[in-house]
Amino acid sequence: MNFRLTTQTDGPATKMRVEGRLDIESVPGLRREFESAGDTVQLDLSGLISADADGVRELQELTARGAKLCGASAYIRQLLDEASDMATET
Repeated sequence: MNFRLTTQTDGPATKMRVEGRLDIESVPGLRREFESAGDTVQLDLSGLISADADGVRELQELTARGAKLCGASAYIRQLLDEASDMATET
C-alpha cells in the first residue's frame, strides 16, 4: 500500500486515518487535508506502515499545530521519538 488518507468530520472535530507510507510525495496531501479540517484534528496512525524523514517532520509539525496522534505502532513512535531527541540535541 502506497498512501491513503480517509477523513471523517463530526462538527468541529476531524478524524484523519493515515495508511501506508508517509513520504515526501504524500506529505503535501496530508498537509492540505489538515489545513482544511476543523478545529480539532485527530490523526489515526494505526494504518501507517512507515514514514521517511519528511513524513516524520510533517507529523511533528502537525502535532505542534494542535493535531492529536493516536494508534501509532511502536515503530512509528520510535521514529517520532528519535526525531524529537535529535531536535533537542541541536
